[in-house]
Amino acid sequence: MITLQSQIDKASRTIDTDSYPISIGELINMYQEDEIDVHPEFQRAFRWEIEQKSALIESVLLGIPIPPIFVFTRDDGVWDVIDGQQLLSTIFQFVGIYKDSKRELLPAIKLTKTKFLSLLENIVWENEEESVYQLSRAQRIMIKRAKIDVKILKATSDKDSKYDLFQRLNSGGTSLTPQEVRTCIIIMENEEFYRSLLEMSNNEDFKDCLPLTDRAVDEQENIEFVVRFIVSRHGDIKDMEQSLHDYLTESIVKIIRDDEFSMDEEKKIFNALFNYLNQNTVEDTFKRYNTNKESFQGPPTISAFEAIIPFISSNLDKYSQITGDEFKQKLISMHQNDIYKDAYRRRSTDRYKTLLKIGEEIFGENANKES
Repeated sequence: MITLQSQIDKASRTIDTDSYPISIGELINMYQEDEIDVHPEFQRAFRWEIEQKSALIESVLLGIPIPPIFVFTRDDGVWDVIDGQQLLSTIFQFVGIYKDSKRELLPAIKLTKTKFLSLLENIVWENEEESVYQLSRAQRIMIKRAKIDVKILKATSDKDSKYDLFQRLNSGGTSLTPQEVRTCIIIMENEEFYRSLLEMSNNEDFKDCLPLTDRAVDEQENIEFVVRFIVSRHGDIKDMEQSLHDYLTESIVKIIRDDEFSMDEEKKIFNALFNYLNQNTVEDTFKRYNTNKESFQGPPTISAFEAIIPFISSNLDKYSQITGDEFKQKLISMHQNDIYKDAYRRRSTDRYKTLLKIGEEIFGENANKES
């Protein structure tokens, strides 16, 4: 008989952790020796303003407790920062040692005044010119001796526990979107894979067919559509449980780890697909169809994307023989389908499965030329 305690015992054995305080000075040394990876690629997701950065330094100077950081010990011994990237990058940039994703040194930051320390305005860590407003040697030593509690997930832990912990720490109650969290997980798993997603999201045909607002791009909706493209073609909906976003994350990680998956081949299909769509329906492809006005209107929708993409991308040879007008009629028939219209009101997992079924009927290999 399975009991709650037996489940706790089994799950606990997959996670090997440790915890101890480390001085900021030691963390600075580790960063300079490339022994800790704070993932500068994450900076797009973690948006601290100078006021937040200054408040952190103020907290250290005043001895106010700051949150712990969470790290994962990689096989090469390097600490992968799971939570605390912005905290550490702020300290490293203030000290003047922080490098961006291209390994280029970023300018050291100047602080601004804070709640308790108005004289932090324009202060820097250190400067050879005495006229520059800077911390004293004693104050720099004070900061380097301050300690941060480090929660360590050891390499002997189950590999997926790193991503589960990252999601738990950065989902709900934060300003991150599900895709921003997912992007960070993708980077931790395979940075080159992430760069391929970014390259695909910059495809001009793709951008013409999916005209997104600047805010949507800033929140990485463009990358989410590329992830959905790949998962819709290679994911297994039998693995889907309660959360569509969890399914997308778990599926893309499995795909990254799949030695049989070819990103080069995927890019070719992606480019060919959106070239076809751009030549025929352009930005109408994923918009809702207004029957009364007999036109496609509004912003692109995820529902249309989910129903269309996996089946057209798998049957490009067939669709290259179909005229733009014929393809547009297929789109209209999808939007007029009662089950498709009802899918909008369903929870995300049910909607996704329903849209895949409708998409296969209208756009799949065995669909009639006229739907």
